[in-house]
Amino acid sequence: MTAASADPPAQRSWRARFAGPRSIRSSLRALVLACVLPMLLRSAGLAYLGYRLERERTHRDTFLVAQNLTADVDREWAGIESALRTLATSSDLAAGDLASFHRRATEALKFHIGNNFVMTAREGRQLFNTLVPDGTALPVGGPQVRMQRVFETGQPFVSGLVAGAVNRAPIAAMGVPVMRGSEIAYSLNRGVSPEQIGAALRRKALPEGWIAALLDGTGTIVARSRDAERFVGQQATLAAAANRAMAWVALGAALALGLGLWLASRLAGRVTAAMQGLFGPSLALGSGLPLHLPPRALKEAQAVGAALLQAEQALARAKHLAHHDALAGLCNRLLFNEVALHQLATTQRKSAPLALLAIDLDGFKAVNDQLGHAAGDAVLKTAAARIAGDEFAVLLGDTNLAGAQVIAHKLLAVLAAPYADLASPLSASIGIADFPESGVIVPALFDSADGALYQAKRAGKGRAASQA
Repeated sequence: MTAASADPPAQRSWRARFAGPRSIRSSLRALVLACVLPMLLRSAGLAYLGYRLERERTHRDTFLVAQNLTADVDREWAGIESALRTLATSSDLAAGDLASFHRRATEALKFHIGNNFVMTAREGRQLFNTLVPDGTALPVGGPQVRMQRVFETGQPFVSGLVAGAVNRAPIAAMGVPVMRGSEIAYSLNRGVSPEQIGAALRRKALPEGWIAALLDGTGTIVARSRDAERFVGQQATLAAAANRAMAWVALGAALALGLGLWLASRLAGRVTAAMQGLFGPSLALGSGLPLHLPPRALKEAQAVGAALLQAEQALARAKHLAHHDALAGLCNRLLFNEVALHQLATTQRKSAPLALLAIDLDGFKAVNDQLGHAAGDAVLKTAAARIAGDEFAVLLGDTNLAGAQVIAHKLLAVLAAPYADLASPLSASIGIADFPESGVIVPALFDSADGALYQAKRAGKGRAASQA
């Protein structure tokens, strides 16, 4: 019966992806996100709360200011309507004396805001206009057609921003009906320029930095308390300061996050470079080659580099101890065999001679037994210094049997010299083996040299011998 994993493949892959090792770069990016995101979220929350409070306060203040401004503008339009209704019942107009009515209307311009008076017939033809002298030919149709609403409803009507038919300047107009009995005979209109409406807006004290604007029914700016020449006639766009503040907060958050990620990438690059600079020396640590460590900018990388150098020294010491005798400092049997194998291969390739000397100190056991191991160790150290233990081996490359015998007698003389703090003299016995007569492999040469060494001891010690 087989057991199946309870996790679906997608979940297992998700766990493997997030549970496995991560790079320094991704870890630092995650650290930046973990540090920055909570701050950004908190800042965003506070900014949104401030935005809500500011928006509510702005809406409240705007509503109050708009109420006051609307009341002021309505009073102005009410005054204009009153003047229009008064003129519409003028006796001159009832008598058809337009010249006299022209003078009366011109005189009425001094009261309330307004730019001119215009009277139009139902078909839109202008009957008089205070912008030009009485009797001047006047246009037919044009923007005054919009005032036809007066004829349709019999009620006062305020137009949006239009271009005047005479001077083509932008104006807003109010019209009232002129009655003849029970019928509407004409529309008496008064034009008001954006500058005049703007002056009325400026008379109202506004909070610092505020701008008042009057819009018509299409959202077109009819007048502004400031910079009217730039904006009058354009569609209004509402951009609250709080909205701009939120946009700045969002931009600042994006910049902060981007800067944090950029700095994390730069730092990750430095850390990665420092660590990668240690890969090569780490791989070369066991090769025996000297380590070359590049300059490191991080303290941690410097510590790792120092540890690598210490490891190199420890490996060098361990390697030396593994291949050398701790007392005499000479190579041990393991290293000697490696060197002998290499030398024997070279000798065979060149067809050159080779000799091996096996050396043993005569009477060394008596020194240990009578004077102690400390004295014996001193003797071994002295003997090692003289020839390069109780037993030694010497490998002679490019040396035949005759040459090996000469060297062996020189060594006998050196080793027979008096030793410090040792009253009784010591001597040495040497066994000689040569290649290829004594053997063609290292073990055979060692066996032959050992056999010759025992021949020399049986013959009386203090001499050299070789097997025939």
